[in-house]
Amino acid sequence: MHYVVDDTPPQAPFVWACTSLTPYPMQSQYAREASLREPMQQLSRYGLGAWMRPGPEGVPDDQLRPGQWINCDLRTFDLSRLGHFDVILADPPWDIHMSLPYGTLSDDDMRALDVPALQGEGLLFLWVTGRSMELGRQLLSQWGYTRADELIWIKTNQMERLVRTGRTGHWLNHSKEHCLVGIKHAKRCDQPDAWAPGQIRSVLPWLHDGLGTDVIVAQVRDTSRKPDELYAMIEKMCPGGRKVELFGRRHNVRPGWLTLGNQLKSTYVVEPRLRTACAAAPAGPAEALQMPART
Repeated sequence: MHYVVDDTPPQAPFVWACTSLTPYPMQSQYAREASLREPMQQLSRYGLGAWMRPGPEGVPDDQLRPGQWINCDLRTFDLSRLGHFDVILADPPWDIHMSLPYGTLSDDDMRALDVPALQGEGLLFLWVTGRSMELGRQLLSQWGYTRADELIWIKTNQMERLVRTGRTGHWLNHSKEHCLVGIKHAKRCDQPDAWAPGQIRSVLPWLHDGLGTDVIVAQVRDTSRKPDELYAMIEKMCPGGRKVELFGRRHNVRPGWLTLGNQLKSTYVVEPRLRTACAAAPAGPAEALQMPART
């Protein structure tokens, strides 16, 4: 499924069920028809506009916004200028006390991040390592979240078998990774008895829960790169709205998302609020604040 999407088994079920923009080119006519390249316009067309979260100012709710990114150091960038987001996805460079091909953040650096400035209500998906799992739970609480769930990524190789080799742990080779899911309510509900017997309360009024599973089985790719299936899961749960990914790289840039990180090499934003935030940010070696015109 990497780079090329084929509609023949065993990939067919995935392609048929795909409800969001695929990041890779399609190679067959049937696969092109099966993929919804403008998922929010499709929801509007079939009278499901109420499923969508409102888009940012100046962008119609039923249009998929282009991917935007800001090259910045998250330790010093003023996150409060970006406004609030419905979904936050973060894959921090945790310090795991091992030699890595990229820079890491200390536990104190992570505690100092102003993540609460990005969200008043919504979901936070936080990838953690074995060593940082407890710290991740502490950070969720510190940032004002309640741990709602936990996703597990089962790693497979090119033969679609479980990854068993490689230096991936201190004591045992790790064949999985964990993603903590935190939820933040703008106003906490302290009266669960107000709901009718048998009625299931959604974790958030606008969230479409029950559309995914807590296990992702996907192939290992680049160093620290996470499976794309998580994007599809998030976009089903929250079509439209504002989404941001922290510590992203160029391959993480995706339509409908804002990506923040210090390996993006440039900045591209189209939302007026984001342009203002970038213009006000101090330019530095990690912040090339060019904003090309939208094409």
